[in-house]
Parts: sequence; structure tokens; C-alpha cells
Amino acid sequence: MNGQERLQAVHRRKAHDRAPLTTLVDGISRAGMDRELREMTALEFYKHIGYDVYQFGNYGLGASEAVKYPYRMIRKNCAERYYDEGGGYARYEFETPRGVLTASAYRGHPVKYPVENLDDLKVLTALWWDTEYIADLEGCEESCASVDKLLEGCGIYVPAVGPSALQKLLEEDVGPENFYYMLQDYPREVTELIELIHDKRCMEYRLIAEHMPYDSCVTIENTSTTYISPAIYRQFSQRHMKDFADIMHSRGKLGILHMCGLLNELLEDLIPTGLDGIHALTEPPIGDTRVERALDVLGEDLIVITCIDATKLVCPDYSARELEAHLDSFVSERLKRANVVFWLPVDGIDTPLDRYTTAGAWFEKNGYPK
Repeated sequence: MNGQERLQAVHRRKAHDRAPLTTLVDGISRAGMDRELREMTALEFYKHIGYDVYQFGNYGLGASEAVKYPYRMIRKNCAERYYDEGGGYARYEFETPRGVLTASAYRGHPVKYPVENLDDLKVLTALWWDTEYIADLEGCEESCASVDKLLEGCGIYVPAVGPSALQKLLEEDVGPENFYYMLQDYPREVTELIELIHDKRCMEYRLIAEHMPYDSCVTIENTSTTYISPAIYRQFSQRHMKDFADIMHSRGKLGILHMCGLLNELLEDLIPTGLDGIHALTEPPIGDTRVERALDVLGEDLIVITCIDATKLVCPDYSARELEAHLDSFVSERLKRANVVFWLPVDGIDTPLDRYTTAGAWFEKNGYPK
């Protein structure tokens, strides 16, 4: 099997020849490599190291390679402004008749959240009332065909969407600490906003399910009990993720949730969502959930893209022997046969080339089930 056939077999829950190995890189991942490797596109680099390409949305793709999604988000009565402040910092403004929201980020991660008080929350609510997702198919088919040609024989493209309503407020708009204060102080206003955002986002899900030629979609939830309790998950996210999965299933597609945090206490609560897979399921010491336990709870049909222990990849006293020993114990015969893709989680981490080649050589030699 080649990489494309191997990953298609995992998505179809069919037998595959060996455990797939993938990764996700950006400029930082290759910062310490030779110039030739740094100047490769992400797809060229994946092919160079011989990995199976599980292309996670447009992450790492250049403008000429990126897939055009079949919709536009329109925000009436809102002027959006972006300011590059240098050094990786950026500032955003959202000007509406109700008021102005401002946010700051460093390398895409929030430094200042736009919602800090009830007035800001009302501005954000008004902004979402004026938000629509409309079909915009021009160029979509052509861009999908283009990336499919680049991936032919080596991998698959998996569309990705941003975090759902609750996760977006926690991660991008309010921040976890302030969100929980506001949920206690203004439960009606916060709940109404969460449900409003979800209703609007379902428009996006339907357009992807209907118009994109791929067998799946990943929603980037980043779910973790470090900032969401099982009770809050059941109150909001469980139902929202069921809607996401149901929309994908209505068009014969897989609904996969990117959940890269602590999930052990949420596994039972994931059952009612009807999810087909978990992207970035992380074992200890970084995560807290064993892949085999996830299969025990959620069933053998579960599709899992799981992280190889990053502490074995980037620790100061790295040795190839320790990485190989980790793979010997982690990649069990059960996981080789299951619908599992193994992933080197090195996006945003300067990672020497020998880490990739050591893992690649191990899978080529040992990744085949007995």
C-alpha cells in the first residue's frame, strides 16, 4: 500500500498493511534544518521523509496549494481590521454599531481577549446576529483537484473547521477564567450567545458536508478537562458535537474531533456525540488518555490519530534508542491493526531531522502487524 491507500483504509475501517505514520510541520518545525529542507513546501518535506500525508486542513500549505472552502462568512455592520505589529504580534479590531472589540495575539495565540465585560459580550452577540455563512463555490472544485494531485499516492486531505461555540469563547474570545466568571454572573446572556454561535456554525458544517469532495471533516476543538468539566461538556459541547457529526453523517462523511488535551474523564460523555474519530489523542505524560482505553470505551471502529510522546522527540538528552524503546512499547499489535494513525506532533517545535528519520525507519521495520 502507498500512503494514500493506507490512510483511506483507516478512514474506511479496512485492513491496512502497516501502521500509518504522519506529521504536521511549519517553519518553526524545520528552523534548525539545512536550507534545502527549510525551503521545501510542507508537502515536499513529507514526501522527502517518506511519511503518510494526513493533510490537516490548510495547515502548512502555501497560498497556491491551499484548498478553497465552499463558503464565505459575511458579517454585516462590522468593519474588521488587522494590524501586524511585528515580532509575531498582531492586533485585531471589530467595529460595530454597538461598539468596538479589540484583541491581540502572539503567533496566533491570544494575548488579549476581545471580550472583557458584559458590554463586550453584547457587542459580540450583535456581531454574531449579523453573521451568515453563504455558499461560494467558485474555485473550490479546482483547488480540491489541485491538492488531490499533489497528494496522489502519498496521502489524503482532511477539511478542518475552527472550534465550536463554547470552545471558541474559551480559546479565542473570552478566555477560560473570564468565561466562567461571566457564565456564573450572566448565565442567560452567555448561554444565548453560545447557542447563537452554534446555530450559525451549523451553516458552515452543512456547506462543507454538501460541497467538499472529501470523506470527512475535523473540527478543531482542542478539548481538555484542563478548562472544561464533564458537566459543562454535557451541557453544551456534547449536543453541539452531535449536531456536527449528524450533519457530516447526513452526507456520508466522517465527523472527527481534534481533541489534544486531557480526555480521560470525558470518554463516556463522547459516546452520545456519535463521533467517528479523535484527532491528536494524546497519551501520558502530555495527555492522560491511553489509546487502548479510548478503543475500549468508544469501540474498535473509532478512528484515532494519536501523538507519539513529544518528550521523547525534543528532550535535551534525546537518544534514538529511547525513542525506539518508546515505539516498541506504545505501538502494540492491537494498535497496528486498529484504525490508528501515529503522528509526530512537532508543529511549532524546532525538531531535528534525525527524529523524523528514526521514527520513519522504526515504522518501516516494525509497523507491520504480525
